[in-house]
Amino acid sequence: MAESLGMDCKLYFNSTELTNCRNVDVTRDKAQTDVTKRGNDGIRAQRTTLKELAISWEMIYDPTDANFTAIQTAYNTNSEDTVRVEDDAGNTILEATGYVKACNVAQPMEDASTVSVEFTVSAVL
Repeated sequence: MAESLGMDCKLYFNSTELTNCRNVDVTRDKAQTDVTKRGNDGIRAQRTTLKELAISWEMIYDPTDANFTAIQTAYNTNSEDTVRVEDDAGNTILEATGYVKACNVAQPMEDASTVSVEFTVSAVL
């Protein structure tokens, strides 16, 4: 099996490929609950419950980029949108609807200004 290079993978926001993005992360996590009882020999027993999914990425700050503007608008209007993450062979890693939770701008002294986007998943497609 060949390695999958991140630069060859794709990210889509409402069916439009985002080419001004990098460092895409798909986070799959589960909440957990404490089911410890007296007979557990002093060991905390935990069980997983609901799945939590999120997608985050970074963009170069460019207010003239239509995709950046669309993401900013989605954040400001709290609209439900669709995001799809694909590997370098076009296989879907995750496609989901949800909301832009964060759209943070960083302006480091010696690097390009960037935008960090966090997308919270409400449903998997």
